[in-house]
Amino acid sequence: EIVFAKPSDKMAYKFFHHVPERLKNNEAAKYILSYSIDISEPDISLKTDLTKNRTKIKGELKYQVIPSQSFEPLLSGKITDLTSFSKVASDVANNAAKLDAENRLLILLVEQTVDELVMLKHRGIF
Repeated sequence: EIVFAKPSDKMAYKFFHHVPERLKNNEAAKYILSYSIDISEPDISLKTDLTKNRTKIKGELKYQVIPSQSFEPLLSGKITDLTSFSKVASDVANNAAKLDAENRLLILLVEQTVDELVMLKHRGIF
């Protein structure tokens, strides 16, 4: 009954890419899920021997469920999660580790979004 809006940027595209693994995207749905994603590195790092070994990244997904025949949101919400990656190798390895962590974070956000939608559907919200 819900279709995810088409992605508008790189992070949204990566997020959207993981949706079909968990939820069928129904193009004839009664509702549209509009969303935006922000990935950041908060100043929260695990330190050992005064060097930064792991860097945390935070993902925040803001969403709105909008009836397909309207522009007024039915409901909105926010989902956040954290993960981390190791920064002890070369720049190339650090970049690969960061990309992997971002991918893991997006998968967590997809899973939590689908869980939230299923719960809302079960409660009869939409």
